[in-house]
Amino acid sequence: MSRFNKRTELSQDISPWPRGVDAPAHERKYRGPWTTALALSPADSTTLYLGTQYVMKTTDGGLHWETISRILRAIPAGAQKAGDEKAAGRES
Repeated sequence: MSRFNKRTELSQDISPWPRGVDAPAHERKYRGPWTTALALSPADSTTLYLGTQYVMKTTDGGLHWETISRILRAIPAGAQKAGDEKAAGRES
């Protein structure tokens, strides 16, 4: 993940862990989906949230990241359909 400065035309890696998508999976500290989940706070334009296996937060443009959630569980295969309680492991 990179930050780009339009004025200076310089980019900077702001990944929470320097070994990103180019590293083998076993060497990555954080796991992210194929499409990275990013959200800019509507209340504070300096706060950016990132979804990995945790929810992470930065308030300094990505120089420092804070983990603000417990580990997020993976959704079992086939559980992505709404109301699929059996596949999600919540069958009664």
